[in-house]
Amino acid sequence: EVSSVPQQALMLLHFAFKLEAAQAALSQLPVQAINLSESRKFLAQAADYATVLSDRLAQGGSLSEEERQQLERFDATLQTYSRSLDEIAERQNRPDFSWVDVYLGRKEVRQVRAKPETPLLQSLLNLEEDLAQLPILVYDGPFSDQPNPRRPLGLKGDRITQQEAARIAREFARTGGAEPSGRATTTPVAGDTAVYSVTLQENELQIQADVSQTGGRVIWYMHERMPQSSRLSLEEARKRAEDFLKQQGFSSMRPSYQSQQQHSLTLVYVAEQNGVILYPDQVKIQVALDNGQILAWDAGDYYMFHRQRELQQPQVSREQVIRSVEAADLSVERIRLALIPSAGGQKEILTWEIETSWRGDDYLIYVNAMTGQQERILRLIHVQGVTLAQ
Repeated sequence: EVSSVPQQALMLLHFAFKLEAAQAALSQLPVQAINLSESRKFLAQAADYATVLSDRLAQGGSLSEEERQQLERFDATLQTYSRSLDEIAERQNRPDFSWVDVYLGRKEVRQVRAKPETPLLQSLLNLEEDLAQLPILVYDGPFSDQPNPRRPLGLKGDRITQQEAARIAREFARTGGAEPSGRATTTPVAGDTAVYSVTLQENELQIQADVSQTGGRVIWYMHERMPQSSRLSLEEARKRAEDFLKQQGFSSMRPSYQSQQQHSLTLVYVAEQNGVILYPDQVKIQVALDNGQILAWDAGDYYMFHRQRELQQPQVSREQVIRSVEAADLSVERIRLALIPSAGGQKEILTWEIETSWRGDDYLIYVNAMTGQQERILRLIHVQGVTLAQ
């Protein structure tokens, strides 16, 4: 039998949503040059912890005093972390701010490490040190404190040279509408995905691309140019993004999210296999609304997780899920199969994704397609130009 949405657990789930939103915000920052593994671990662990406790409440259980105190500690840490992210957001919204200047040349990263008084990202680096001192959290969820070694599943092929990486980056930029000139600077960078960091120039503007050492794929790209006007419609910008995806060899991709920022449009596409949405396999593209130029690209998640899955047949039918949701006095506005990561990112779960509304808010509910248990609830926040999942 499919479990209904446990309204008594919504407050606890809201806390998990805030943690997941912080994870999403952190993933949007171009901070590959510094190690924020403790931050990512804390956010994932705390979200999974809250989700496990929510599941217990949904099944009629209760929380111990120790668990309540742990949640309070998590909440205090999250508030501090949120203030740090707000500070960074305020800085990057200034008209004279450029991530390329700060990070892509990796000059300021060294300054941040060497000079504690440097404000940019120093609060995150301080938190990283504090989080490393937290005691190990033991609970009955899938993500405790064991190591999580990751290797990109979507990268195949031979190892390329630095010269080949520069050529690939230059061709990528030209396909995206740029005209780089002069010599390229290429630097090997180790990490979960070993890349060559390539710096190009277009007139006085800098272009940065990370090209995988295995297979020669562009993992990440950013052009420094800031459009000053909007001539393209949002539909024309979406068409440009989808054409560019096809030019890069991406097929079976579905739009998931979009956000308009002044004179650019950021879109997120997810892979699809046999009608199932694969949320782990994401590609982000930013398109200039003045001329359709590709300003930014992030395929890190796609290459980290993408492969042909052996998807199981759902053991819980669409009709069962619909009946269960409607029994909780909720409407089903859309339902489809979706593969989602667990809160700790340790496994993938085949779910039914249900779009619904409750007390004036829109929600996405994810029900395990094999067991019928609720896996996740996301509240959709609609603001001008963007829909955010919290």
